[in-house]
Amino acid sequence: MKFTTFNGEATIEQLAQRLFGDAAKSQPALVQDLVAQNPHLENLSTLPPGTILVLADTAPLVKQEERTTGTVERVLASLDDLEARRNAAAEQQLADIRATVELGKLTAVREAFRALPELAKQFEEAVRVAPERESTVDAERNETTEALKRARATLRAAPGRRRPVGVP
Repeated sequence: MKFTTFNGEATIEQLAQRLFGDAAKSQPALVQDLVAQNPHLENLSTLPPGTILVLADTAPLVKQEERTTGTVERVLASLDDLEARRNAAAEQQLADIRATVELGKLTAVREAFRALPELAKQFEEAVRVAPERESTVDAERNETTEALKRARATLRAAPGRRRPVGVP
């Protein structure tokens, strides 16, 4: 018999994919055997991570290196997504700042604010601090980009990581 642990997967399919890789889909008997040998898998939502699981001696487990590589690739993809979302948010912030500055240049806007002195003060303050705010947004975006570059480099250099063809 082989043993492993439950890692908190939400479904039997996710657990089987982690343990058996592609064989989980091509060999349904693996999943059936897994559930048969571990009746406590019937309700994953109450099963704590770290629970011991029994596997058949013949179960073709995915090598740790392959699981690690898949995890690293998923983390790298998540970092790419995070950077794209952060850059989009920064661009939106910069566009809003620039729009505020442009509105401040319009005489009609200034005239409209005369009737609302408190709002006019807030708007003038927003226009006044716009250049500083723009620099801050740019600096934060650059810091995030650099931090993500370092994280990617660390992950790509992980010992034992198999690199897909064409990926440095």
